[in-house]
Parts: sequence; structure tokens; C-alpha cells
Amino acid sequence: MARGTNEDRRARRAVSGALGALVILAVGLYGPVTLLPPLPAASARLSAPAAPAADPAAAPLLPAEGASAALLAGSTTLLGASGTPDAVPVAGVAKLIAALVVLDEHPLDPGRNGESIPVTADDYRSFLEYRDAGAKTVAVVEGDTWTQREMLQAVLLGSSNNHADALVRWAFESEDAYTSAAQRWLRSHGLRETTVADATGLDERSVGTAADLVRLAEIADTTAFLSELLSSPAATTSRGVDIPNDAAYRSPEGIRGISRSFTDAAGVCLLFAVPLPLGDSTTTVYGAFVRQPSYDRLDADMDAFLADARARIGEVVLAQAGAEVAVYETAWGQRTTAVARQELRATSWSGAPPSGRVEAGDVRTVRKGEQVGTIAFEVNESTVRVPLVATASITDPGPGWRLLHPVRMLRSFWGWVFGPGGVITGL
Repeated sequence: MARGTNEDRRARRAVSGALGALVILAVGLYGPVTLLPPLPAASARLSAPAAPAADPAAAPLLPAEGASAALLAGSTTLLGASGTPDAVPVAGVAKLIAALVVLDEHPLDPGRNGESIPVTADDYRSFLEYRDAGAKTVAVVEGDTWTQREMLQAVLLGSSNNHADALVRWAFESEDAYTSAAQRWLRSHGLRETTVADATGLDERSVGTAADLVRLAEIADTTAFLSELLSSPAATTSRGVDIPNDAAYRSPEGIRGISRSFTDAAGVCLLFAVPLPLGDSTTTVYGAFVRQPSYDRLDADMDAFLADARARIGEVVLAQAGAEVAVYETAWGQRTTAVARQELRATSWSGAPPSGRVEAGDVRTVRKGEQVGTIAFEVNESTVRVPLVATASITDPGPGWRLLHPVRMLRSFWGWVFGPGGVITGL
């Protein structure tokens, strides 16, 4: 009996010791598990503000004949296109391409004259041939010298065919070398449906789509030297040669003519930019009207386009300052509302606003006025964001709450240690 009793006592002491050790271990772990990890993230209930009511987006009123396209400044998505989508002869637009390609090779800042370019025998012969054929020319004399600026004035303002050839011969030594360089330049700017066979556009194989040409109009208008040059009503060279601006089109109405020309194959071709009022400022719409049957038809189509554009373009409010966007609630009973910190507006065609998405932050504690997320909108091919800020503070509930909620803190501990970027996985 005594022996059995002693063995029972030893067994009970062993069990008690093991249980005591487990209790000590549990108590030792309980504190760190509940007190060390971050608090559980607040849950977010999203309520993105409803977009303002708007008429359905519609393409601008573009000419039914020929080929045309319109583009809002800064966008890569066309406002609309009409007529044939195929590449068509581009007439004098080829001269604009030649000017841009030459400037890429020999850059010029606004107001500068650039290099001196001698008039060669080939240049004089070219002038005589174009003049006798009835094509547009600006007179030159063999042995004379023109500045690069004057050459470009003759090409773009005077639409001089002989100067277009002379300019590319000077810059690239031959027409073949120029057309190869021009194709590389066009591809590098994403204008893959445009091909140049010459510098003048008299060759019917110089073709482009309206979608490409309207993008070309924006490239030219935002090239500082060309923008300055094309804004001149006329030019006079150092030798006294007067060059009127034949690219200009209805300038008193604010239209900036970028290229205006005609050939039998291409019809009337116009690349233009027009500023449209937008609140206290303006925005620019680019247009390409090519293969128009006549200048009278061009005028009528322009009247219709401008009236429609001025009626449709406007600003919409994407987010109003103070608009409630989300509510954050914590497991310990605190809450805060997230509101847009500021108003955000954007240019819109037909008043159609882009849709937004709420990007909720991971909130545990936060002070009033701190950022807790964003609303993101896709505007003109880029993402703009409005910060969301907390209207009230969320504070740490303290160690008492942590110790009384072991299950919640254990989950937080597990993610803190073993989750993505956690203590263990981050090693």
C-alpha cells in the first residue's frame, strides 16, 4: 500500500508540474501574443459618391465626306472620327511632316534663325520646274543664302514645294534618305498608318489616316518653334521676300491653322487647333479634315463642328470637397468617416464624367485630418487621385482591450509574424 501511495504521489506531482509549466508558458506567451502585434485593421464600408448625371457621351459633329477626326489636347483617345478610316493622300500635310523631321535632326528654339542654307543649282532648277507646272513656289536665286528659319517659313507659311525639297536635301542629302528618316520618325511617334513618298505631298503615295493626322496636328502645335512660326500672319526674309501665311484659317475666330492645302488627289486638307472656353480657362481641341470636296464645304463643316463642340465641352465635378466616401469601424468600437479632402474637376465631352474607384487604406489608428485612402479617376489617359481624410481620430484601445480579446489578437499576431512581409516571411 505504501509503495503504491508514493508512486501515486509522484505521478500527481509530475502532472501538477507539467500543468504548472504549461500555465507559466501560456501566461508567458499570452502577454506577447496579445500586446506585441499591431491592432486589427478597421473594416471599411465604401460609398463612393455617385457620378453627376450627364447626357450619354457622343462623338463630335464631324464632316460626313472625306476623312476627319478630333482629339482633346493631352488625350490619346479620339473624341471621334468620320468618313473613311483608310489612309488617303495628304497634300501639303507632307510639308508639315518634313518640317518636323528636319527639326528633329536640326533643332531650333523659338526666335532663333538656325544654320545658313545655300541655294544650289538643284534648288533653283526645282523652283523653275514647280513654277512652270503651276505648283506653289517661293522664288529663290542660285547662290543666295536662306536661314533654316526662313526655309521653314517658306515651307509652312508659303507652302513652297521647291523649299520643301531644298530643305530635306540640305538636312538629309537626298530625298531617299529623307523618306527613310521620315518613316522612322513617324513610327517613333506612333503614326503607323502614315507614309511619305516625298516632302511636298504632290506624290499621291504620301498618305495618312485622319486618326494619325489629328495626332500630328497636336505634335506640331506643341513643338515650340513651330507654334511660334505658325502664329505669324506673314514673314519677310532678310532679302525682302514676303511670305504670307497660307496655313492660317479663320484666325479672327481663334482657329489656329496648322496645315492647309489642296491637290486634286487629296482635296482640301486642314489640320487645326481651336481653343474652347472651359470655365475661367480654355482647353484645346485638334481637328483633321482631309479630302474635303471644296473650301465652301470646309467652311460649312467647320461651322457645324464648332457649334457642336462649344455646346458639348465642359467641366464636371469628379469629387466634391467633404463628400463622404467611406466609413472605418474598429473592433473596439471606434469609427471615423473618410471624406474627399478637396474638389476635383475634369474636362468632359458631353458632360460624361469618368468613373472613380475608392482605394481604401489599411487603418488601425489615425488622427483627425490624416489621409486614409484615395478616390482614383482615369482622366485623359492618366490616373488622378483625390485624398480621403479622416473626420475623427481612432485611438489605441490600450492593453486592457488587447488582453481581453485574445482571439482577435492571435489572428493579428499570426498575420504579423507569418503573413506577407511579416516578421518571419520578411527575413
